[in-house]
Amino acid sequence: MNSSSIFQELSSSNLISLDIGGCGISSSVLDSLQNLTNLISLDLSDDQLTKRIPKSLGNFCNLREIDLSFNNIGNISLTYFLESFFECKSPALESLSLIGNHITGIIPHSIGNLSFLRTLYLTDNQISGPIPYSIGKLSSLEALGISYNRLDGSLPDSLGQLSKLILLDFSHNLLTGVVTEAHFIKLVSLKDLEGSTNKLILRLQVANWIPPFQLEHLSMRNWVLGPQFPLWLQSQKDLSYLDISNTDISSPLPESFVRSFSNLRYLNMSNNHIRGPLTFSGNPATLVFIDISSNGFRGSLHPFLCSSGVTSTSFLNLENIHLSGDLPEC
Repeated sequence: MNSSSIFQELSSSNLISLDIGGCGISSSVLDSLQNLTNLISLDLSDDQLTKRIPKSLGNFCNLREIDLSFNNIGNISLTYFLESFFECKSPALESLSLIGNHITGIIPHSIGNLSFLRTLYLTDNQISGPIPYSIGKLSSLEALGISYNRLDGSLPDSLGQLSKLILLDFSHNLLTGVVTEAHFIKLVSLKDLEGSTNKLILRLQVANWIPPFQLEHLSMRNWVLGPQFPLWLQSQKDLSYLDISNTDISSPLPESFVRSFSNLRYLNMSNNHIRGPLTFSGNPATLVFIDISSNGFRGSLHPFLCSSGVTSTSFLNLENIHLSGDLPEC
């Protein structure tokens, strides 16, 4: 497919959708596509775009969806990319994916002008600086993936205004500071919250806070959630994945906690200081992964294993807790 003659033929057509992902396309070949001004959807993922933005992209003012993931555009700032691409200042873009491109720089404040954006994936780049407050202006946003970058500063509470957001993933960055209820106040649609491997502190102003969302996937590894056990978690009845490892929790685990989640498959509470006997039982039969290692649990395994439904479990880590008695036959 890496032939300019093919694209010269295409350039005189009225195409509205072009998917040439994984075809070995280079940046220079794409320059011949500049007349495809009717394009609404363009997929150039997993190609060989390098070091510069094809000039032809600046002419695509009708684009709604563009996927340039898994190329090697590196050493281009995100600001420069957006300015180069949106020469027509089109606000109509609904989906933008730039995953795995080594793009540098900051997320510009102007990102908030893309008011029709529904999905934004900037995962696995080298983007640094803070998340701009203007991100809260993306009122149509349903998925935001900005993990595996070098973002720093605090999490803007404007994220809490994104009422249509279903996926929020800012894990594996350098974010610090305090997170409160204001960061989640209108996130009524949220199903997947990924925030692991940042240095964030959850400091709630209301002791009996009940979130506006019902999550299916929650990962807060390395946050500070403790010392008290975060009781608001028990309101999340749809959870199938829960990672609250290394979160400075030291109070006892509520006996009914694990029973609250009938669909739970993955549970990681390791590297905390959770105290008390392993008396909680009635664990959901769906549990495949259990890691409660490096905690202050003590006593017999019998209630935990024999009085519950842990029949599907393929991974069980009980390392570095204070067990006593015999290993039960169950």
